[in-house]
Amino acid sequence: MSARALAVSLIVLLAACGSPEIQGPPGTAPEDIRRAFWKKQCGEFKPGTPKSEIETFIGKIRTSSRPREGGWRGWGSNNRWHTLYALDEDFDLFVVHDESPSSLVESVEVVGLPDLRAKIDPDLYPLVKAVHRAPGPAIIGFDPIALIRAANALHPAGKERALDALHAYHDLVTGLAHDDRMKYFLDEQRIFLVLRVLFQRTDGNPTLPPMHIGATDVPMEEGHAEFPIFPLVLRDDLPFLLVGGYGLAGKAESPRVHLRYCRERCSLRERPLAPGSSPVEIVDGLTITKEWKRVFGETEPNYGLGRVRALALAALSSIHAAKHGTCGTLSHRGVHHDADWREEAEAVRLLHPRWDPARQDFVAGNR
Repeated sequence: MSARALAVSLIVLLAACGSPEIQGPPGTAPEDIRRAFWKKQCGEFKPGTPKSEIETFIGKIRTSSRPREGGWRGWGSNNRWHTLYALDEDFDLFVVHDESPSSLVESVEVVGLPDLRAKIDPDLYPLVKAVHRAPGPAIIGFDPIALIRAANALHPAGKERALDALHAYHDLVTGLAHDDRMKYFLDEQRIFLVLRVLFQRTDGNPTLPPMHIGATDVPMEEGHAEFPIFPLVLRDDLPFLLVGGYGLAGKAESPRVHLRYCRERCSLRERPLAPGSSPVEIVDGLTITKEWKRVFGETEPNYGLGRVRALALAALSSIHAAKHGTCGTLSHRGVHHDADWREEAEAVRLLHPRWDPARQDFVAGNR
């Protein structure tokens, strides 16, 4: 039986069963099959439906993929609210609703990057999709594993083709109107982070140019020798975002500046990213270094410490359900209390987590 036939059979079976959970089709199913599945599932939501019913539906979804960037995003314009809910790795539910106490739905639509496929070079489409799945530079929704997967998807393509794909994603984003960029959750600033973990300078200097996208809540001098790819730190091949947010007066720097810099002065990292130890151990090693203490100090509350601990737990979300520091999986509150961290660390230790290159994720079990 073909993959398409298997996917169709799965959808029929799932539609027929009355399980309280909604098991989405596998991410390997063709895009049109997955789109059809979600359109059928979401077809019952008519104008006038309270948004709370949609949120109940979203809470029942179970997929084989990792949670994606925050779960939902919302913004308002013209006395209406627009909310995106992640369905799977490629598709979202785009909901337009009013501002009444019941938040009554005006329209729903299944959307995703596959809708824009005609605007992307077919040869680059899989790589552009990998870039789109990378996190942006905000702490809410930042997933270290998603960034690793994006960089590792581009690495085998080689320097020039990887840069071509990053350029293509930039052109796709900037070529659309603001409302469409929001609707499809396009963010050219993803490019900054992918470049910082995928490329290195050819002169051996580890410091990449600063990202001028706003003042951060972490004091860092120009050159940032302690953290050469700030606002990221890459330790044992696991990336952490160090900042909580940005304050911008004016216009953010274009990623094109950094794309040009990497084309002219950088090479691809030698090997794909492959974390060599548990994220908990990586964080504990990072936060005792002199570089860490010079920037973040040792006083409480240490918000930088809380952030990287929460990101370590997010990296383990496929095998460990954290009790502290996360709302869902990707909204990082931070793990500020040492007792909470020790509890999480002990639970993780018993899992013996290791990196699985085939799954591009952490798995439980000894080597």
